[in-house]
Amino acid sequence: MLPDYDPRHLAHRRAPLDLLSPLREATPFAHNPAIGGWMLLRFDDVQEALRDQRLSNARIQSYAAHLRQRGEDPGPIADSLAHWMVFNDPPRQMELRLMVAKTFGTRSMARLQASIEEIVHRLLDRIEPAGQADLIADFAVPLPTLVIARLLGIPEADAPMLKVWSDEIALFVGTSLDIADRRQRAERAVLAMRSYLQEQAACRTIDTDGTLIGTILRADLDGHPVTASEAADIALSIIFAGHETTTHLLGNGLRQLLSHPDAWQRLVDRQLSPEDAVEECLRFEGPVNAVARVVREPHERFGQLLQPGERLFLMLGAANRDPRRFEEPDTFRPDRRDHRHLAFGFGTHFCLGALLARLEATTAIAALADRLPNLRLLPAEPDWLDSIVLRGMLSLPATF
Repeated sequence: MLPDYDPRHLAHRRAPLDLLSPLREATPFAHNPAIGGWMLLRFDDVQEALRDQRLSNARIQSYAAHLRQRGEDPGPIADSLAHWMVFNDPPRQMELRLMVAKTFGTRSMARLQASIEEIVHRLLDRIEPAGQADLIADFAVPLPTLVIARLLGIPEADAPMLKVWSDEIALFVGTSLDIADRRQRAERAVLAMRSYLQEQAACRTIDTDGTLIGTILRADLDGHPVTASEAADIALSIIFAGHETTTHLLGNGLRQLLSHPDAWQRLVDRQLSPEDAVEECLRFEGPVNAVARVVREPHERFGQLLQPGERLFLMLGAANRDPRRFEEPDTFRPDRRDHRHLAFGFGTHFCLGALLARLEATTAIAALADRLPNLRLLPAEPDWLDSIVLRGMLSLPATF
């Protein structure tokens, strides 16, 4: 009998790989009624599916079409998310990606490094005198939120408000199972965030503005200049993608590093590279547990004929612990040199913000090890997100 993985159960939410790893060893492909789709669990199969053009990323459009067939209005959430590159296939996905790609390239990241360091140390200046902190609320949340606000050219004072809206949208995008009104809450947040970002876009001077919103407004989409409304939806997607997963990368990573005191001490003594440590944090317990795809073309997979509209969940967390791919995959080894994990995806949809996430995480961890060398976790059971897709905690109390 196959292990029963149900993310609605608290025990499964706390430690999904305790169930997913045995399931991966029992079968590469399993149907799961709890999440309404099929799961791919092994590294090679997940990697292949990430570039399989018979599978579509346009799952919001599929969701909207399903609602319309039932006579329901998909509402503003579907309209907005349809402009997110993560919910589009080529060529539209590539058009949206190229619009902002330079902002997330190597040269831009080099220019941004000083800003990230300044924000990191400003946050540490706030928490250091207290001798204790919630590493999520006090550090892992504000850091990427402030960085993405600076990239977009949004006032720092408004960043907490954007975070609140983004958290509401995450209930929908992250496929929360326990919150019945997640769609309604996400729609209210989308409307509020859209209105705010349209106001921000409308006051830009397109020819001289050096912000990411200005870059979006200078681009063309479908043969016409990007409108303030379209710019707002594209900026909304960047805000969400630009901070939500980085928060969870920092939180999960710090939890692992501080749960392995020898690894933390090696960081403090500068005997361990922050870059290597971050890559192992991404592999061992990355911020994205799964990504979803919708079947575009009928095809057979492991003897099962899949029809258009069926959903596949590519279980990145399970794939990154596949013993067929990694030696001692369930051992946290922060000096591991094999960094070819799937935490940022693969192929066309490889995460556009991967360089930024890595830069923020390595800068943050290096600064914490330097300034708070005796950082220790306080005993507490983490409160994990209610999400099939995202893997992260709501708090992480620590002392120093």
